[in-house]
Amino acid sequence: MKTSLTLLALAGTTTGLLTADYVESNHGALFAVFKNTHGRNYSSPAEEAARKQVFKMNMLKAAEMQKKAPSATYGANKFSDQTEDEFYPYAHGVVHMPVHAKLPTLFDTPASPAAVDWRTKGAVTAVKDQGQCGSCWAFSTTGVTESANFLHGNGKLTALAEQELVSCETDCYGCQGGLPSYALQFILGDHSGEFVTEDAYPYTSAYGDSGSCSTSISSMAVGATITGTASIANDEDQMAAWMVKHGPISIAVNAVPWQTYTSGVMTLAECPVEQPDHAVLAVGVTADYWIVKNSWTADWGEAGFIRLAFGTNTCNIKYAPVAPTF
Repeated sequence: MKTSLTLLALAGTTTGLLTADYVESNHGALFAVFKNTHGRNYSSPAEEAARKQVFKMNMLKAAEMQKKAPSATYGANKFSDQTEDEFYPYAHGVVHMPVHAKLPTLFDTPASPAAVDWRTKGAVTAVKDQGQCGSCWAFSTTGVTESANFLHGNGKLTALAEQELVSCETDCYGCQGGLPSYALQFILGDHSGEFVTEDAYPYTSAYGDSGSCSTSISSMAVGATITGTASIANDEDQMAAWMVKHGPISIAVNAVPWQTYTSGVMTLAECPVEQPDHAVLAVGVTADYWIVKNSWTADWGEAGFIRLAFGTNTCNIKYAPVAPTF
């Protein structure tokens, strides 16, 4: 029913894709569909009017993105009534990116990478929700470790605790941002490589409070134990070859253009090479695109995932690949 309502709202467009003219003439109908789809109930008529205006501005942005897009669609999603300031924590959780020396070539690479989707191998946990906390770095870290643990560790797909990182990692800044490479080094140095389980230390920072580090971590159940970090070259062919052989990779990207993404393959035209601000998990690759797991719930994008064009450094995907070793 929700899909039918969305299609109905766009029925007046020639292609079924969003345009600025259509938004100007039909933003009221689009807003009604958005409210129905996402269950929005505002506290007052004044708030609804303000949110409607924000929604219109975001749909105009989506229409501009759509003009550039050869293979992706843009439009209304769960973030469409949020201002730039409200959306900021979702897409700005990576800070002080280090500059690494160029890594040597690790693999012989074919002209086209072998395809893999680690979701189909049972190696990827369910999409999670960071909430309004800039903790993407923690979710990327647990995500890559969950997959690596299944493939190379104890063979179990165990959800690990983001809260352990958000509240306890002292080289990062909790809800104000961090870095997966620092998080892995923290676990190695301060916790003997041990990640506690999500069940033992549930996530509580969805509303932006990093919280205090639990004094009971030493008695919590351990879900995975890492021994080090992998050297992955900042090169898409090398990253793809590594992924096919070893599994998912933690990556940092420019995610500002992701606010209005709904489906398809995002390209460099929509998502240029800019300073990374968001950490996510690459879980698959083909000759045409990367499959990337986000931490904005399964209600965003393609059931919580996004596809990024392969081979053009879309969203600066090759900037900081990292994974743990077992």
